[in-house]
Amino acid sequence: MGKVRGIKSLAVIVVLSLTVLSFGISDYDYICVESNFRLTRSGHGVFLSDKIVYTHLKQISVGAEPTDIHFVKFNPSEGEIQMAIQMDDKTKGRTYTFDRQHGIVRLINPENGKEIIDHDLAFDIRVLPQEHADRFVEQNGNDLEVIAILGNGNLAWNRYFVGYINGELIKTRDEPVFERCKNGFLYSSLVIWENGRVSVEDLKYEEDENKDVRVIKVNITQDGVTEEDITDKIQSATYGQRLIREGNKVAPTEIYKEYDDLRHILKLPVVISDKTMLSGGIYFGMYQLFENDKIKVKESLEGESIALDRLLDYENMELSDEKINSLRNSLKELGYVQANSLDDVESIGQFYITSDRVRIYLNENDLRKALNYIGYTEVKSSKTVKERGDYRIGEEKVNIVLKLGVYPHHIEAVTESGEVISLTVLGKSGFKGGTIRGITDWLKNCPEFQEDSIQNAVLLDNGGDPMIWTPEGFLAKPSTSREGRVQSVILLFK
Repeated sequence: MGKVRGIKSLAVIVVLSLTVLSFGISDYDYICVESNFRLTRSGHGVFLSDKIVYTHLKQISVGAEPTDIHFVKFNPSEGEIQMAIQMDDKTKGRTYTFDRQHGIVRLINPENGKEIIDHDLAFDIRVLPQEHADRFVEQNGNDLEVIAILGNGNLAWNRYFVGYINGELIKTRDEPVFERCKNGFLYSSLVIWENGRVSVEDLKYEEDENKDVRVIKVNITQDGVTEEDITDKIQSATYGQRLIREGNKVAPTEIYKEYDDLRHILKLPVVISDKTMLSGGIYFGMYQLFENDKIKVKESLEGESIALDRLLDYENMELSDEKINSLRNSLKELGYVQANSLDDVESIGQFYITSDRVRIYLNENDLRKALNYIGYTEVKSSKTVKERGDYRIGEEKVNIVLKLGVYPHHIEAVTESGEVISLTVLGKSGFKGGTIRGITDWLKNCPEFQEDSIQNAVLLDNGGDPMIWTPEGFLAKPSTSREGRVQSVILLFK
């Protein structure tokens, strides 16, 4: 099969032969899959073709309560199965970075050019998997068959998530790609080469004299640093946070600054619910954790006790009148009282909101209720706040050891032989799934991956985006009601 050129969308597709074998592995509980990807209701084992494997592991613990893990495995060097990355044209270039620190949604509606401020509406404009599949075939040839699609939902949605597709740099409007690269930052990326090979590389992006984007592969070894311009050698690339580098685990503490949505690594409570705010409300600790170069994030990942202010003081908010009114009403419904000015917010239960600043002095009961709801335990004094999940509420501060974030995740990994593993950990955002540390440990220790060990792995998306879709339906169903709507996908095809 020839290679696919000129791919303009973001997706991953997998192809199966109809020759099917089966076997069982006693260490895990598998379900059966037929060659057309239809799930059966009974049996233990996994069906193989001579080109691809789909596996469903039931109730596996990856740093949290047991959950289900789904993955497909294939070798692109054999030529039968290929991978592609696709980006929806409707949302491309219209998203600003979702401001996780301030909880602000900034997205330009492609239908009317106006800014979308409602969190749920921002997701409604994204594209269903079937639409991605149809567009891929339409743009690249009717002789192609999309076998499976996985999410790539962070691309052009969160900070650091940058892609390169058919000569075009894909990013949010305010991602400082070239500035980051000039300062030494490297985008760890899943790369699809012109010959169909898939790898994980450290990339930097530059502009040449004609303002065209050049993709530079950077290798850092004990012998020094080497660079190679691979712009004309690749089909596409998409960034993901490193989990494994050259066979070695990468701890979240090593790259904590690259995690923009801190809920993916730390468990934070919603203290004020409001639909116009990013992710549906104000998360206690989110704003403060971004301060001072995220040093408290690192301390929390290391299991240290930190102190967070009860007086929330959000600056540089850029709030519309609609958002101000919505947040004001949400606070009043909870019994908060509006002060006369920002400076007058000095007592518990007071708040004041302007277009660029929000001050809220959190009630003790609201804090306690929010923390207990997600599994935190109140201890007798700040001196006894020592274990993950311990907290103590003081008049001005909350002493707390933050728990690790538990989330659904999608990982792309490449083994020593060049096989690709597209893996989805299912769950519910904030409550079920895996921790980054737990998933990384499992990838290195799982018996399934010992014979051909994983050399490199990146984390592509989280929450409601991870999925495995096929034309027959979902193998791994998204955890939300969005039905797999994403602006970018990974496609497996033949």
